[in-house]
Amino acid sequence: GGFAAEQGAKRIRQQIGTLVFAEKRTQELDQDRLEAIYAITSTLTSTLKMDRLLDLALDVSATLLIEEEDNPATLVSAFLLSTGDRLVVGTGRRMNPGDLKAVLPYKRGMIVEALRGGDPRLIDTPEQDLELRRITAFHQCAEAYVYPLRTTREVFGALVFGHATRGFFNDTRLEILEIIGRQCLVALRNAELYEELEREKERMIDVQEEAQKKLARDLHDGPTQSVAAIAMRVNFTRRLLERDVKGAGDELFK
Repeated sequence: GGFAAEQGAKRIRQQIGTLVFAEKRTQELDQDRLEAIYAITSTLTSTLKMDRLLDLALDVSATLLIEEEDNPATLVSAFLLSTGDRLVVGTGRRMNPGDLKAVLPYKRGMIVEALRGGDPRLIDTPEQDLELRRITAFHQCAEAYVYPLRTTREVFGALVFGHATRGFFNDTRLEILEIIGRQCLVALRNAELYEELEREKERMIDVQEEAQKKLARDLHDGPTQSVAAIAMRVNFTRRLLERDVKGAGDELFK
């Protein structure tokens, strides 16, 4: 009886040790993922070029969403940009050339609902969505996730992700996409402000160049002509001094 009890206690200690190790390993993995998220999203928010930002957002998402055992080719993603009355594909991953040229009407469907409401949406059957079905790459996806990129005053567009495996967008991945989406909004606003500053800089350069050209024209038409006339009269006076001193004095007075 004592031997059996000792063996039972030993097994329990082993199980506890295994659980403690597993929990510690999970914590280490979570910490590694948090550090990766922080590092990658920091890079995202520091990107000021709009085209670079679009590509980086999808690449960052894929890096954080795909596990080692996952097939990267099964994750479809798109960065949709709002142009007022429609949505166009700014960039995409695992999409054919035709999909990259797709135009989605800004009228109805889950993407539009997400943009109008400002809340992310999980789409159960992407191929049946009124907008998303226009992108054939999502036809093979069992579910899709839409994160609206908008503020109270501006609508930038949406991040859309699709996967062939139902349940792929679990709580952990949705939390990651939530973080990426928020950072994208910050980055989009920064990029927009940067582009506005660049346009203002170019406008100021144009104004300065135009002012310089006007000054050159004014100098040519005014002071330059006057100086040229003075130089001619001074040269005439110099020659006049040799034969008519009084006349030269009159010229100098003029």
